[in-house]
Amino acid sequence: MFNNRSVIDESMMNQMENRLKLTVKALFLYAKTGDVKALLTISRSLLSYTDDEGDTPLHTAIINRQQTVTENIIKTLVLKPDGKPGLSLKNNQGETPLMVAVLTCNRPALVQLLHAGADPGAINPSNGNTALHLAIPNAHRPSCRCLETLLELGNKADIKKALKAVNNAGLAPVHLAINTGRVKPLQLLLKVNEDQADFPEPLAGKHPLHMAVEQNLLAVCGELLLKGNLDIDAQTFSGQTALHLAVMNNNHLLASLLISADADPLIRNSEPDDMYSDDPDGCTPMDLAAGDTKMLSILQDLETFTPFTDARPLFGHHNEAFFVPEKNPVSGQTYTSLVSQKQGDLHRLPLSERYEIGELLDRNPSQRRELADAFDMGCLFKTLEEAVSPGRAILDCFEAFGVYMEPLSGVLKNLGLSKAAEIVDSHLSNAKTSIGVKTNVGGLVPRVEGSLSGPAGSVLTFEGGE
Repeated sequence: MFNNRSVIDESMMNQMENRLKLTVKALFLYAKTGDVKALLTISRSLLSYTDDEGDTPLHTAIINRQQTVTENIIKTLVLKPDGKPGLSLKNNQGETPLMVAVLTCNRPALVQLLHAGADPGAINPSNGNTALHLAIPNAHRPSCRCLETLLELGNKADIKKALKAVNNAGLAPVHLAINTGRVKPLQLLLKVNEDQADFPEPLAGKHPLHMAVEQNLLAVCGELLLKGNLDIDAQTFSGQTALHLAVMNNNHLLASLLISADADPLIRNSEPDDMYSDDPDGCTPMDLAAGDTKMLSILQDLETFTPFTDARPLFGHHNEAFFVPEKNPVSGQTYTSLVSQKQGDLHRLPLSERYEIGELLDRNPSQRRELADAFDMGCLFKTLEEAVSPGRAILDCFEAFGVYMEPLSGVLKNLGLSKAAEIVDSHLSNAKTSIGVKTNVGGLVPRVEGSLSGPAGSVLTFEGGE
């Protein structure tokens, strides 16, 4: 027994002596080169140790934004082929270093991790989220381009896997993008794979379009229809189409948009309702619209008025629900314009002054684009540009969507359109600005998120969460 212990002690002493020699050698190498990786390499096994929160040294360096330390640890971990698993070690919250980089908006660390081969499809076992899920809420912020970075630099196979990953709430990244109420994250995701526009969540079978219509997100719906590869008549597990939901929400604008994209108003759901129909096989959108003459007019696709501003329609068709003839007070020419849903206050602007602002906007195509983007209507920009007067078309669209004059004035000033802003300001004394309010007809009202002195696109959004 004594002899065995002596052998063990001698073996341990030899290991300690060899370790000491390697450490001294690494120390001298560091002294000669100044490369701290020489020290980290000899201590590579220590990089998997964790603190009380389960964070490794890499997690800690990322959290504290120690970019040089982060870079050195990453390079040390990947020096050997078996080192990459160290990039995916999870803390007590189930977060990988890549997830921590996203949560802290630490883009430099994110770039380094992705270049080193970190997996954006790794799943947090506590909630089912991937790094893509976590990047969605801040995707609209210019200062935090984590979603864009993940999609650009992540391994393509890993990204494909992450796009289809469903968290514990049954939501994939595209569903979270819809729930933000913002167009930006959806644009980034559809740019990578437009088929995501038709990816249903597993709990109720809702497709992204169902979710956008259900939340009255008109600009998001427009983006899905313009950029996504989707079935507009897709049904949930209860048989609801997007058009069913628009009618049930009494949202005339969304119903008009869906009909213009060839949604079928005669598809039956799986929920018969004696209030709307005696048919036991379910209700159609037409059944649900009973008693609402405007909605029935939309669903029947009645084209009773001349086109909007010229021969190009805004949503592809016109009907009594949204378009009325107006006369240019200067030329006397009659044109059609969107009927205000009265949730904004642009209806206070006299027609003559709307024409004047429209003419100012017509001279500045780049500012028109920025103006549309500031109110999350960039997805409709190409269609609006086809009008004879794109400037007037944008104003009419703003009125229908519930834009208020005060934030509009602020954006116009930021864009250098001081004359147009002065015209709007002259009518502000009798108008009140509603901030962050959702109307009862599904229209969306912009709200001020910060000072109007910053970039136009960064201060105004549709209501829909940060």
